[in-house]
Amino acid sequence: MDGEFIIVCVTVPLLLHKLQNLLYYESKVPVGEAIDQLERIRTRLRDIERINLDIRYQFWVGFLKELQDLEDVIDNLIGEIELQRRNDSLKIMSPLICLRPLHGRIGLISKKLKKIITTSAKLFMELENLGPTTGTTSSPLQPRNLHYPVPDDSNFVGLNDKVDEVVKLLCNGEMPNAIAVTGKRGSGKTFLTKTVYKSTEVKRHFDCRAWVNFSKDFESREFLIDILTQLTWDWEFLDENLSYEELKLKLLNFSSNKRCLIVVDDFPSLIYDDYPTHKCFDRLFDVCGVSSKGIWLILIVFMQDKELALLEIKSCFCHLIRLQSLTEEESWTLFCKKAPIAEETTRFKENILTSCGGSPRTILIMEGLLSTTKRPSVIEHIIDRDILKLCYQDLSSQMKVCFLYFRLFPRAFEIPIRRLFHLWIAEGLFITLPDEENMASEDLAEDCLKLLIRRNLIEVTKVRLDGSPKTCRMPTTIWDVFSRTAVILGHFHFHKDIYRYDNRDLYDIRRLTNYAANGIDPQFYDHIQYLRSYVSFNTESSGKFLDALVTPGGFGLLVVLDLENVYKPAMLSETVGKLLHLKHLGLRRTFLDSLPRSVGNLPYLQTLDVKHTNMTTLPSSIWKAKKLQHLYLNENNFDMSFKRTYTGSEIILQTLSGLFIGNKNVVKSYLYSLRHLRKLKLTFYSKSVEGIASWISELKALRSLKLRSIDEFDRPATLELDSLITHHELLELHLVGSLTRSIESLCAPNLRVLTLSASKLGEDPMPILGKLRYLNCLRLFRNSYLGEDMTCRAGEFPQLRVLKLWMLEHLEKWTVMEGTMPLLKELEIRLCPKLKLREKLPLTLKDVVLINMPDGFVECVERVLVNSFVKKITWRFTALPE
Repeated sequence: MDGEFIIVCVTVPLLLHKLQNLLYYESKVPVGEAIDQLERIRTRLRDIERINLDIRYQFWVGFLKELQDLEDVIDNLIGEIELQRRNDSLKIMSPLICLRPLHGRIGLISKKLKKIITTSAKLFMELENLGPTTGTTSSPLQPRNLHYPVPDDSNFVGLNDKVDEVVKLLCNGEMPNAIAVTGKRGSGKTFLTKTVYKSTEVKRHFDCRAWVNFSKDFESREFLIDILTQLTWDWEFLDENLSYEELKLKLLNFSSNKRCLIVVDDFPSLIYDDYPTHKCFDRLFDVCGVSSKGIWLILIVFMQDKELALLEIKSCFCHLIRLQSLTEEESWTLFCKKAPIAEETTRFKENILTSCGGSPRTILIMEGLLSTTKRPSVIEHIIDRDILKLCYQDLSSQMKVCFLYFRLFPRAFEIPIRRLFHLWIAEGLFITLPDEENMASEDLAEDCLKLLIRRNLIEVTKVRLDGSPKTCRMPTTIWDVFSRTAVILGHFHFHKDIYRYDNRDLYDIRRLTNYAANGIDPQFYDHIQYLRSYVSFNTESSGKFLDALVTPGGFGLLVVLDLENVYKPAMLSETVGKLLHLKHLGLRRTFLDSLPRSVGNLPYLQTLDVKHTNMTTLPSSIWKAKKLQHLYLNENNFDMSFKRTYTGSEIILQTLSGLFIGNKNVVKSYLYSLRHLRKLKLTFYSKSVEGIASWISELKALRSLKLRSIDEFDRPATLELDSLITHHELLELHLVGSLTRSIESLCAPNLRVLTLSASKLGEDPMPILGKLRYLNCLRLFRNSYLGEDMTCRAGEFPQLRVLKLWMLEHLEKWTVMEGTMPLLKELEIRLCPKLKLREKLPLTLKDVVLINMPDGFVECVERVLVNSFVKKITWRFTALPE
C-alpha cells in the first residue's frame, strides 16, 4: 500500500472524532451526514486494506490532501469558537468586543465535506466492481492475551563457539585492549556481544561494565558521561559540569585499579563516505582511554566482506571476531526453538531457510510473524521475499504508522514507554473503535507495542521491576531499512534535512522533529503555521518559535509539544496559552523554574509532564482542566497551587504522580472528585492523612499506588490505609511510613511489585507475602521489618524473580527452605550488618549484589552460589534514603 493510503486510514477516525467534538461546540453545524459518510469510508478503507486492493497512487495523494484541508478548517473553527468563549467574559467590560464571523467557516466545512463525499463515491464504485474478494488479507491486532515476550538468551544457535572465544579472550588476562565483532546486518553481532556481556564469567572478571551506542552525532563529552555513569554506580563520584578533559581524567583514574569493559554498539563501517572511519577509531580510542591497562573495548561493527579485509590490516585490533551466516541446520534449529512447529510449517522448511539466508535476526522476525499472524497462508508468500518488509506489510495501517513513529527518535535512541504511549495517543493514533469501546487508549497502545515486540521489530532495552518494558528502541538495522519509508510517508520532517524539500512541500509539513543544535532557523518560520507536532532533542535558541505557530486568528494548531531533556528551553513563553489544540506538553528534565500561567487555560490538554524540573507550584487553573488525563509533577505543593478553582464536574485524570499535600482540607475539596485514577504517587503530612485512606479505598481502577507519609521534618510518619483486598487491578504498591493495619489487608490479590519502607513491621511478613501468586518483585527497605528472624517456606513466592533487602538492621537469621522462590533470579542485600547465612539460597539465582555487607557474609554467599555472579560493592556512605 502507498504511504498516503496508510495516513488516510489513521486520519479518517481522527476526523470523525473532531466532527463529533465540533458538535459539542456548535450543534448547528450540519455534519450529521458527513459523520455517516466518514463511517462508511472507514469501513471501505478496512475492506481495501483487507484485500490489498491496488488503487492508483494519485488517488490517495488527492484524497489525503482533501482530508487534511478539512482537518485544518475544523481546527480553525474550533479555535475561533474557543476564543469567542473566552471573550464572552469581557463583553461587559468592553462593548467593542464582538462575535467573530463564524458562518463563513461553517460554510467552508460544508463545502469541504461535499468534496470528500464526492471523492469517496469513487472508492465505493471501485469496490463494487471487484465482485467477490479472494485477495490476501492483512492481519488485525492480536487479542489482549498476548504478553510481552520474556527475554531468552538461549537462542544463540550457531554462536556458542564464538561466545566462548570472546569470553576466553576477555578473561584469560592476555587479550588485546580492543576486539571488533564484525559481520553483515542481522548476522548476530549484537546477540553474541550481549551474551558475552551478561555471562557470569565476564561479570566476575570485570569490576564494572558499560554499554554505549555510537552515532554520527558523536559528542566526546556526552559519550564519556554515559560511560562513567554506568561504570561508577556512585552518583557522588560524577559531576556532569566537569569539562571533557576532567571527565577523561576521571575515567583514567577510575580504571587505574579496576578492570572495566566498554561495549560500543553500532560503530560506523567504512562505507560511510562522509564519515572518515579511521578518524573515528582514533577519536574513540582516545575518549575511552584504551591505552589504560584497566580498560577493555569491544566494538560492534557492521561490515561487508570487502571492508573486512581493510579492517584486518589495521594494527589497532589484535583480534577480529567475524560472524558468518548460519548453516541450514543451525538456522532450522534456531527457528524451531522459537516457532510453533506445525505440519504446515515443516512443509515449507526449504522456503523458510532460503528466505532467511542464515541471518539470526531474519529468522527471529520470521518466527515472530508466523507466531502472531492470523493468516496461515502467509508462509506461502515468503519465497524470494524480504522477510522484514513482509512482516511490515502484514501490519494494519494503524500499526504501520505506530511502527514508523520510532523514526521520529534518533537512531539507537532508547524511548521511555511512558513517553511513546502519550505521543501516540496525543497524535490521535488510538481513537477508540466501535468494537473496542471498553478499552482505554493506553490499553490499545500497549497491545500495539506488544505485537511489535513479539514480532522482533522493536526491542526492549530496559525493563521495570515487574518485568514489563521500561524503554525500547527500533534496532539500528531495521531503523536503516525503514528510515526513508517514514520520510516518504510525509508524516515527519526532520529539520536538518528540511531544505531538501521545495516550498510547496514545506507548506504541507504537519510534524517536525528537530535534531539541530541551534534550534529552528527563523527562515523556516513562514512554513509552520499548520504544524501539529513538534519534538526537539536539542537546546532551543529562540523564544520566537511559538509565536510563529500562531495564526492571524490568534491561536495555533499545535497538538504535541515535547521538549523532554532539553535544558531550560528558551522557547517556552505565555504564547503556549494560544496553542488551543495542545494535548501533550512534555517538559520532563528541562529543569525549568516556572510554567507559563496560560498553560492552565488550554482546553484540550491531556498530558502535562513537569517531573525533574525546578517548579514548586503550578498555575491554579490547571486543577480545573476537564480534559487532563496524565499529570506528572515534581513533589509540587498542592496547597500552594490550589485556590478553590474546582467547579464540581467529574474529572477524568488517570495519572497523578508527584503531588505533595500538606492540608487535609484539599482532600475533600478536590481529590474526592478523582475517581478514574490508574496511577497515583502521593506524598503527604501524616496529620493530613484523614480522608486519604477512604478515598483510596474507592479507587478500584488503580494499577500503581505509591504513598509516602512524612512529618514536618521530612521523616517517615504514620501511614493509615484501608484494606486493598478488593483492588483487583492493583499491580504495584509502594508504601513509605509506619503501617497501622495488618500487612495481610494490604495484599491486593494480583500484586506484582511490592515495596515497603519504614513500615516497622513487628511480625515476619514472609508467610503472608509468600501467598501472593503473582508477586515477582519484593523490596523490603529500611526499617520495613524490625524482627530478628525471617522465614521463606516451601511452595511460597511461586513467581518471585527479584528480592531486595535494604538496611534491616535487626535481621539476624534468614531461613530459605527448599522449594521456595523457584524462579528467583536477582538478589540484592544492602547494609544488613547482623545477617548470617545459615541456609542454602535458591540455586536459580543468576545475580547477587551485596552492598556494604561483612566480608564473611560475602564469602559464604560465594561458596553457596558457585554458579552465580556475586558482586560486592562498598560505598563511602551508609545513610541512604528511606
